[in-house]
Amino acid sequence: MPNQSRSITGEEMTLIGAAIYIAQKVEFALYGIGSHLSPDHKAKAHRAFKDLTPEAFLRGDQEKLKATFGLLAREFGPAFFIDTPGLTKFYQDRNLIAHNYFRFFCANIQGAQTPDDPIKFLSDFIIRGEHWLAVMKGLTSVLMEGAAAREGRLDELTFSEQDKENIEKYVETLAERMGVPRS
Repeated sequence: MPNQSRSITGEEMTLIGAAIYIAQKVEFALYGIGSHLSPDHKAKAHRAFKDLTPEAFLRGDQEKLKATFGLLAREFGPAFFIDTPGLTKFYQDRNLIAHNYFRFFCANIQGAQTPDDPIKFLSDFIIRGEHWLAVMKGLTSVLMEGAAAREGRLDELTFSEQDKENIEKYVETLAERMGVPRS
């Protein structure tokens, strides 16, 4: 039985909100990119994605878009070569924040392991969320470049410095996933 629980601070509450927000943005990005996969792609074999199209994703009934972040990462991660331990840790920590934050950080449960610094945990999570957003943006740019090359329209495509940085983050993730050392 828990003893008296710890109250959270205003800063902590703000960071919890920011953490949930950034996790939703990463989830939205992964869902959105996944919606553009061919209907017969093996990542869309799961029943949660059978009828997933860009149109259904953007304008469809949210009740039909109920895949969990973990399911999205497990199904679409391999398709985009981003299924790394870092992505797994990110969605596991997202689940901790969304479902077990109080128990893990605030409930004074005798004998339970709790991290020392919830502010650091949340701040780190937000930084990792920003990283994953950059990876998704980089992936989108790489996919756009591939489509432009296929259509013979590379000369119409330009990338900003931020786009190039995001592409590099995606390439770093790709290299990690493939076990290629980066210099």
